[in-house]
Amino acid sequence: MYTIHKNVQIILAMLKAYGVQNLVVSAGTRPIPLVFSAEEDNFFKCYSIVDERSAGFFALGLIERLQKPVAIVCTSGTATCNYVSAVAEAFYQHLPLIILTSDRNHYYLNQQEDQCVPQKNLYSDIVRKSVDLPIVRDGMDFWYCNRLVNEALLELDHREKGPVHINFQIDDSYPVEKALYKFEVPALPSVTKIDRVMPTDSNEKWNALADELKGKRILILWGQHLPLSEYASALAQTFCEQFGALATSDVIGNLHIENFVRSNWYGMVDRTKFESVMPDIIITMNANRLLNIKARFNNAPQTLTHWHVSPNGEVSDPLKRQTKIIECTPEYFFKRLVETGIHNTKNYYKEWKEVENEIFDENSLTHGFDYSAVSAIQALISNMQDGALFHISNSNNIRIANNFSIPKTVDVYCNRGTCGIDGSTSSYIAQSYISGVPSYMIVGDLSFFYDMNSIWNRYIGKARIMLINNSCGALFHSAYYEPFKGVRDVDVNVAAAHHATAKGWAESQGFNYLAVRSQTELEQTIKIFTDPNTQTPLFMEVFTDAETDVAQIKELGKCSLKGMSMVKNKLKEALPASVVSVLKKLKK
Repeated sequence: MYTIHKNVQIILAMLKAYGVQNLVVSAGTRPIPLVFSAEEDNFFKCYSIVDERSAGFFALGLIERLQKPVAIVCTSGTATCNYVSAVAEAFYQHLPLIILTSDRNHYYLNQQEDQCVPQKNLYSDIVRKSVDLPIVRDGMDFWYCNRLVNEALLELDHREKGPVHINFQIDDSYPVEKALYKFEVPALPSVTKIDRVMPTDSNEKWNALADELKGKRILILWGQHLPLSEYASALAQTFCEQFGALATSDVIGNLHIENFVRSNWYGMVDRTKFESVMPDIIITMNANRLLNIKARFNNAPQTLTHWHVSPNGEVSDPLKRQTKIIECTPEYFFKRLVETGIHNTKNYYKEWKEVENEIFDENSLTHGFDYSAVSAIQALISNMQDGALFHISNSNNIRIANNFSIPKTVDVYCNRGTCGIDGSTSSYIAQSYISGVPSYMIVGDLSFFYDMNSIWNRYIGKARIMLINNSCGALFHSAYYEPFKGVRDVDVNVAAAHHATAKGWAESQGFNYLAVRSQTELEQTIKIFTDPNTQTPLFMEVFTDAETDVAQIKELGKCSLKGMSMVKNKLKEALPASVVSVLKKLKK
């Protein structure tokens, strides 16, 4: 029987998954759950060395002779300090030593508890990775511990070999009293081992990787990326054709290939239809994404797996299903798999196109919206020149823009790495100044005023800034924040309502200032704002209403669906303008 402590169960199961058989154990109470469990499992061979200093070097001798990783296990407190010499030796000899230090519940640290010292970063400068496993109380804790142990064990031989540290907390009163001595679990839990694939791996390993894609529905989740070269785009499309893959991305991905679907459309299919075309393998690449479509896969079969392609080789498991980390650029990944010559018999792109053609209306977003941030952003995108630079501030503006078809020759930028509103205008000013092409920016009021010194410099050039001023953070008026309505006034502090305008500041910095307060003014002014012959910097402040903006954002989703937009447009054409106006007011 195994211990009831789940973090220890995970450690043992992962050691088995990575083929680590040899444990050097020193005396003590705290590691009893791990030691007794290992003794009961014929997979493990335990060596008893009482002195931790000697135990560490004993393990190094085993590693050198066996040329395999070996784990050392000790109790909490000063026992962990006795490993330092051996850990340092392992670090400089590049030996794959696994240091397993048992620990007390961190709540007791510095509370006059016996054998309780800061352990989690004890060897921080002489190990390749150090992780601290919490007490597992729920599924999230289980996934987290599983991930941390993977991260540690993967570093044993990542590029070069070396020691790793796994500190694990044991609470004698959880999940039951005297839990330290409870051994009631007949089998170790199922854990997920993450395999690493390196550019230097053999052709056989890359061929095996390609083989795993055969017969599978493959979805590429392409995150934020700088504009791609023609070569990189062609590689991505060739891979998708060869493996029947579908790629989905936001406008900030700058991905323009045939086997592509908009991320917002992929996230809008109803549950039943979506489950009928659920992918088998999801391959994530690059940085952040706009839409949180992770929730779409919460009810996916356990067979759905996730690969992550990343040049830095770090584990990234947002779907909680990662089985591979492929350490290379997306371009290299596509190239190596295409070169295998292996083809997929399943064409997920073709399956999805059938769903897309059935449900979505490609031309629906060309119809008119009520005057709002939505109609303003639509107007700018519709009038933007090919080859332009387009910087969009984070939050509602980038989400709105993601619904429209931006010309493929337009490079899109957004400070989306951390999903904050910081520095958007500052980044745009630099891009605009050195780009040599028409450049445009859409920015929200809070984002602009937060960064208003961005236009206080010598590098304004021919910048063109559209400020959507709805006098607050309109995001906080969306459906997500509905529970607060009638309970709290979000405008006071959370949405930061204001009555500011950028007119004086923009004009003082040399901008030609344009103000818009209606759809008619918008349609007239956008022509001036996008005139390629204008040589002066332009600042266009579009004053909108937050509630109307939120309502029109809802319309964006509805009008993408076939039938919805058709009915709406037919009614608009058939009914007198006065009736349409009344219906709009009733809807609000």
